[in-house]
Amino acid sequence: MSTRKCQGFGRALSSGRPDAHERLGHVADDPRTRGRRAPPTTAYAWRGVLIVPARHWLPVDYLERFVDAMVLLGLNRLHLHLTDDQGWRIDVPGWPRLREIGSVRAASQTTLDPTSTDDIPHGGCYTDDELRGLVAYAEARGVIVVPEIDMPGHMTAAIAAYPHLGNVDVSGPHQVSTRWGVHDTVLNLSDETIAFCRDVLEHVLSIFPAPWIHIGGD
Repeated sequence: MSTRKCQGFGRALSSGRPDAHERLGHVADDPRTRGRRAPPTTAYAWRGVLIVPARHWLPVDYLERFVDAMVLLGLNRLHLHLTDDQGWRIDVPGWPRLREIGSVRAASQTTLDPTSTDDIPHGGCYTDDELRGLVAYAEARGVIVVPEIDMPGHMTAAIAAYPHLGNVDVSGPHQVSTRWGVHDTVLNLSDETIAFCRDVLEHVLSIFPAPWIHIGGD
């Protein structure tokens, strides 16, 4: 694939342009991706890329095409950002409101002005089988999926679903955030919140066999 095509693919993804999915398809359908795996060893063992369905929902077939494009470019770590203030994208047993409430926001910010939104509901939540299928698809191509569950900040979507998990000095009612930027909603230190974190991380580890998990820490 030519350098110009690689650059065009990158610009399409980073700009959020409507034809990004189509362009990704052209890259993933390149005959050179068929049966190809990311090279196992180079001078740089970790050759990663971050993708954030927490903020913009991406179906599994898109993520699979993204993996194909990664392989073509020699990348081998897919950092999958699954939760943030703007959306929660993974089912967790015992915490159904994460899907029912936390996975959908009422609108999305459209300009640098946080009050400017499109008033279009946006959301989605992966099933366990979908995520396990993605892991297997990536593994067959030499790519390891590294999940991210950001905590204790970036938890507005979870706190919208379960307000008692949040810090008490921030008044509610809470909703899944419709804006970008810094938020002051964070998890509290109650026993139930610690149990929530344990439940989430244990479930994530049961789906993703990678030796790493990203928890943000901010």
